[in-house]
Amino acid sequence: MSDWIGQLIGRYVILEKLGEGGMATVFKAHDTRLERDVAIKIIRTDTLDTEQFLARFEREAKALAKLQHPNIVNVIDYGDHENVPYLVMEYISGGTLKDRFGQQASFREAAAILAPIARALEFAHKKGIIHRDIKPQNILITESGDPMLTDFGIAKILGPDGGADLTTTGLGFGTPGYMAPEQLLGARSNKSFDIYNMGIVFYEYIAGRKPFRVSDLSEMLLKDDEEIAEHLKRFLPPQLPEEVIAVIVKTLAKNPDDRFQDMGEFAEMMEQFAHAEPPPPKTPQSSIPQTGLRRLANLPNWVKAGLLAGAILSLTLIAVVWIGSGIFLRYAQQNASLIADTTTSPPAATLMPTEQGPKPVAEPSSTKIAAAESTPTPTSQHEQEKDSKNHVSERDGMQLIHIPAGSFTMGYGTGNADESPAHEVTLDEFWIDRTEVTNKQYALCVRAGSCPEPVSYGSYARQDYFTNPNYAGFPVIYINYEQAQAYCEWAGRRLPTEAEWEKAARGTDERIYSWGNTAPNPDLLNFNRNVGDTTAVGSYPNGASPYGVMDMAGNVSEWVADWYDPGYYTASLYLNPPGPVMGIERVLRGGSWEDPNIARIRIVDRISRQPQARSERFIGFRCAVSEE
Repeated sequence: MSDWIGQLIGRYVILEKLGEGGMATVFKAHDTRLERDVAIKIIRTDTLDTEQFLARFEREAKALAKLQHPNIVNVIDYGDHENVPYLVMEYISGGTLKDRFGQQASFREAAAILAPIARALEFAHKKGIIHRDIKPQNILITESGDPMLTDFGIAKILGPDGGADLTTTGLGFGTPGYMAPEQLLGARSNKSFDIYNMGIVFYEYIAGRKPFRVSDLSEMLLKDDEEIAEHLKRFLPPQLPEEVIAVIVKTLAKNPDDRFQDMGEFAEMMEQFAHAEPPPPKTPQSSIPQTGLRRLANLPNWVKAGLLAGAILSLTLIAVVWIGSGIFLRYAQQNASLIADTTTSPPAATLMPTEQGPKPVAEPSSTKIAAAESTPTPTSQHEQEKDSKNHVSERDGMQLIHIPAGSFTMGYGTGNADESPAHEVTLDEFWIDRTEVTNKQYALCVRAGSCPEPVSYGSYARQDYFTNPNYAGFPVIYINYEQAQAYCEWAGRRLPTEAEWEKAARGTDERIYSWGNTAPNPDLLNFNRNVGDTTAVGSYPNGASPYGVMDMAGNVSEWVADWYDPGYYTASLYLNPPGPVMGIERVLRGGSWEDPNIARIRIVDRISRQPQARSERFIGFRCAVSEE
């Protein structure tokens, strides 16, 4: 419909496209008679009985024009142009509520925005109109900050006896992720749809994400109310008042009878929350610095008691060592020759040379599993020699990169809700695989009987990906969390924690990508389907991390050890954080070869999957170890 631009429809000149949905396209237009800008919504008719629909459309337009409410975008005209119907509405230039989403927000702020929208819906329901597609994109914000509800284009007009649909019953119009369970199943329209939709928007505003992924919806329909309530609490801020949680659980009840029965009830709760008194400010603790010690001060008393006991024990040991060292030094003065013999430094560790890129080799006929040399070319000889602690595993031939002990900034303060707040983390030294684990390396574990085979031997474009020697140096895929964990245990290592993975990728300079802050391009990584499938590990030396770790962006997403909790960073330990103690899904890091959104390949980006679920074509892993 972009060919509408520049056309004259009635008295309206089409200027630019504002948005497009399954039923209509919205343009900015200029009213030549009143000399003002308007929004014009042109309805798609390519799949409709045009003659019958135009009759229904006229009735809808007249009903919508009656919705004169300060928080509803007014319909000011309607018509049809060559049998194409259109609605003309006020033009709101302040953007949508969606623009504010992505980070956790105060429930008071969310309630203050949504209370007027709830009152607008209460008004619409009394007029017999149900919206059915409430979502942040359909809540516009005026330049003065007032919320305005728009897009009643798929509303149902109710008659005195329940009325007739403007659309066929059972089509389930709406947006997945916001739709009520009965809406998904094609039930007849009623105001409980809108109440549930508003609950999802309220939740998303507070949590920074929707409570259910689209892929979770069928599973959630099978859960009971208690399970759903526990799921809802997972992603909410831990300090959220119980009364707010109770309203969310009630609004998002699976059974419509268990929800608020009137939008006015929901609006009243939003108004109460909007005017709730904030908690009194905490007394400043000037003696506690703004880093990890403040988080330490907020730990439960039983944890602090244990840490105190450990500190006392540590001081006692230090005292014993100090006293013992004095005795030892006096003894050493008397036995200088003995000390000279016992303090000779051991020889420095040497690096095993690595091969230059993957070298395919034929697999013995006794097995169909692929094998090939997979150790990648080092970034440079300087990178290879700069840390003498780097070495190669005897078990699987993986080169391990030493990551020194120290602090770094984890997370991103202005990113997605689950990436913030940015916080300081201190880690002990560790080693991490230089590349993702390859087909050849995983095949060794399969032959040893310690790892199950991948759930698929193919990849996106290759049917024999795992079994073909030509791809032996490519990352193994279709590996779920438990398979990755089994491999790392077999190799004498473990999966890295989120903190370890991020430091290995990021270093200490708070960079956005592993190579720095420059925009991604095909010389730095495999992403956005620019290759069409995975590439051999280590194929992008220019994209290496500050420590020389390869493929930390693109190619395949990588399992890490942590359970996923979107609010974990608000309470993360500052010293060797182990991640949440429990959860439902495990974290994946690093983006993949088919990610078109560059936000997904940032170092700080987090996604999650269930650990036992069937894996996918873009998921691999690497291992780490604390002591070598």
